[in-house]
Amino acid sequence: MSTPFDRQDALRVALESFKATRPFSAAFLSGSVVEGLATPKSDYDVYVVGASAYEGEELFLTLDDGALIEVTILSEDYIVGIANRLKEGYLSGNEISPYQRILLHRIVTGEPLTNAPEVLRLKALVDIEAFKRYLVDAHAYAAQKCIWDGVGNLDAGDQNSALFNIDRAVHKSLDAIVAHNGSTSTVVKWRTRYAERYLGRQHPAFIRYMELTGSIPTTLSAPAKVQYFASAARYVQCVSDYIHSMHRFPDVTFEFNECRLWGAGVAIEPQRIQKHPIARIVERDGKLFLVDRVTRYQVTNDVLAVWLCLDNVSTADDVISTLSTKPWSVSDDPRKLVLKCLENFRRLGVVY
Repeated sequence: MSTPFDRQDALRVALESFKATRPFSAAFLSGSVVEGLATPKSDYDVYVVGASAYEGEELFLTLDDGALIEVTILSEDYIVGIANRLKEGYLSGNEISPYQRILLHRIVTGEPLTNAPEVLRLKALVDIEAFKRYLVDAHAYAAQKCIWDGVGNLDAGDQNSALFNIDRAVHKSLDAIVAHNGSTSTVVKWRTRYAERYLGRQHPAFIRYMELTGSIPTTLSAPAKVQYFASAARYVQCVSDYIHSMHRFPDVTFEFNECRLWGAGVAIEPQRIQKHPIARIVERDGKLFLVDRVTRYQVTNDVLAVWLCLDNVSTADDVISTLSTKPWSVSDDPRKLVLKCLENFRRLGVVY
C-alpha cells in the first residue's frame, strides 16, 4: 500500500465527491496507515469536521485502485464535549466510551488532509497528558476489577473462569504501562505492536506479558491453574505498584525486577519479605485501600511507600534503609513506620 503522503491528493479528490451534500470545514487522515501499522488489507480512515446534523455518519468511498476510504463525520461540539470530560479524569467517575477513546486517539494522531490550521486547532483541544492519565487509570481499574472477579471465581472453585479473568487483568495491566509510557491507542489488535514501540521488546514487563499470555494452562489440573493464577496475579500486582509509584512518587525509580514479576528467588532466606500475589493497594475516590480477598483497610501515602519498597526480596532493614534516603519522603520515622506496617501486613496475611 502506498504511504498516506503518496495518496493525499487522491484522497482529497475523493472527498470532493460528497462535499456538496455533506459540507465540511476540515479533514484529516488517521488510523493504521498514518501510524505505520497498515497491512495490505488496511483501508484509509478519514475524518471530516462538519455539521452536527451528520454527526457519526459514515460514508465509504474508493480510490482508482480500489482502495477503500472510510469517512466519518464529526462535529466540533462533539469533540469539545469529549475533550472537556477527559480533563475531569477517569477516577472522577466520568466515563468515556471505548469508541470515544479510539476517536480521541485518531484525533491526536491524525494528519491534515484539508485546512491544516483548523485540524491543528482541533487537535489542540485534546489534552494529551490528561488523555494518557485517563487511560492509565482506566486500564489499571479494569485490571483490578478482573483480578477481583478472578479471586471470587477461585473461592467458588471455578478455576476456568478464574483463568479467563486473570488473563484479562494481565492484558489490561500491560495497557496501563504502555499508556503511561506515551501510547493513547486502545485498539486491542495492535496491543503488542504498541508495547514494542513504547516499551521495547526487551522490557521485562513485555517479556513477562508474552510468557504469561502464551502459557495459560489447558490441562484439567486444578493445582496448575491455581499456580498460573498466582503467577499472573504477581504481574498485575507489580504493574499496580508501578502505577502508584509513578503517580505518587514520580522521582522514585521503579525496577521491574525478577522478584516482582516472576517471583524468582522469592523468600530464599526467612528474613526476606514476600507479598501475597493477590494482595495489592487500590485507589478509589482518591483514597488508597489495601485489599486481597476483601478490602482490609484504608492506607496512607506512608503505608503505600512501605508497600512499594517490598520487592519480594528485601528485608525489613532494606526497606528502612530505602525509605531513609531521597527521593522517598515519609512523614514518620522510617524504622517505626516499617515495623508497624509489617506487623499489620503479617497479621492480615498479605506478606509472608
